Amino acid sequence: MRQRIGTRTPRTTTPLAAILLSAIVTVSFATASWAVVGWYRIPHDPTVFGSTGNALMFDVAPSSHHRLVAVGTDSGAGGAAIWLSNDGATWSPVPNQADFTYGIMLGAAQGPSDMVVVGYVDTPMGVDAAVWTGHALTWSRVPHDPAVFGGPGEQYMEDACAGGPGLVVVGLDDDYTNSTDAAVWTSPDGTTWTRVPHDEAVMGGQGNLAMFGVVAGGPGLVGVGYDDSGGDEDAAVWTSEDGLTWARVPHSESVFGGASDQRMYSVTVGDDGLLVAVGVDFGVDDGVAAVWTSADGVSWTRVAHDDEVFGGPGNQSMADVVAGGPGYVAVGSEFHLTYWLAAAWTSEDGIVWKRENRDSEIFGGAGQDEMSGVTVDENGLVVAVGRAEVANLLVAAVWTNDSWLYPSLVAPAPGDGPYFTEGQPWVERPIFLAMIACCALVFGFLGWRFARRRRSKR
Repeated sequence: MRQRIGTRTPRTTTPLAAILLSAIVTVSFATASWAVVGWYRIPHDPTVFGSTGNALMFDVAPSSHHRLVAVGTDSGAGGAAIWLSNDGATWSPVPNQADFTYGIMLGAAQGPSDMVVVGYVDTPMGVDAAVWTGHALTWSRVPHDPAVFGGPGEQYMEDACAGGPGLVVVGLDDDYTNSTDAAVWTSPDGTTWTRVPHDEAVMGGQGNLAMFGVVAGGPGLVGVGYDDSGGDEDAAVWTSEDGLTWARVPHSESVFGGASDQRMYSVTVGDDGLLVAVGVDFGVDDGVAAVWTSADGVSWTRVAHDDEVFGGPGNQSMADVVAGGPGYVAVGSEFHLTYWLAAAWTSEDGIVWKRENRDSEIFGGAGQDEMSGVTVDENGLVVAVGRAEVANLLVAAVWTNDSWLYPSLVAPAPGDGPYFTEGQPWVERPIFLAMIACCALVFGFLGWRFARRRRSKR
């Protein structure tokens, strides 16, 4: 038998394996579904989000029955549409019902018992405001009362919140004869509704007015929208102590106005009582996102424009805002001549903002992607809904961001995250990943040193 001669070379698989392990572990933690940091688009499922086109989500809200309820429309199914989720990642559509026919759902809020969804129905006599209530798979439309939901022209319910006598809804009333007026409805329970009597000095006037968003805050309730009585559209704010009697915040051209048009689309309130309203300003370039803040709902300040954050090529607009995440999260879109991109912004204090990355895999490339609504669930998961273009069809779409998960089901003040995962507040995720990689590299280095020492002794 031939014998081997020479010095035996020590095996070096230990350091190589350790280094390889560090890479594998790091990549695995970075790509695991429960460890994704940042925005993530839920993969399209045609059986859930639509397969015939024009399935759109307009709003999303936490629910006491399901963690999340998203609302919108699916023309392929004949009208209004509702989706349910218990985790933000897996969604199921509510089967089409007769009460959904010809309807479009624009806003949702948790009522005293069931969810309350508002919007409108398109009838042969015109467009009438509409309310649906329910939970899980059981939903019904509140019986139509022309004196409450109807009238000449078109009536739209845009947004709802808990407050006043129970629930408050804002929207608009276009009677075709004069101008569009802002409108408010209230309910103690979600099923019995009253239209707040019209006050021409507050809700009407010579121009067109509308309320798009409402929140419980300030003196009691704050509604936001626009007023074009000054010759162009200006952002507008209304306040109420009880939801029944409203006052208009006096117009300030330097705050609410400017060249061309300004609109507020949504308003939220932080744990410290700061009100943050978002919308669009068409008087800057070709349109930029805009933010306003107020400590009391009456005195407002426009956040200074930063083109790198709120502007850029195309038209940027914020459609919705929620208190949560690092402090506040706003979503909307960036419009170019032939396509839309979904867009998101975050802020710790409501004043200093940053634009989230423009990753085309998440926010869209050259289609018709747009975020319309955003909320935060009981675990701190940020969930945005809207639309996306898939195979040349417009379909409902959901995005999530779990960067700020709470340490428990009891939500702390916004900004206390981010945490590694639910129920484990002992370490932040990015730090944990870095620790794993460093440990693996250290073990690889020690293995290499050990191998060299063994070789030197032979």
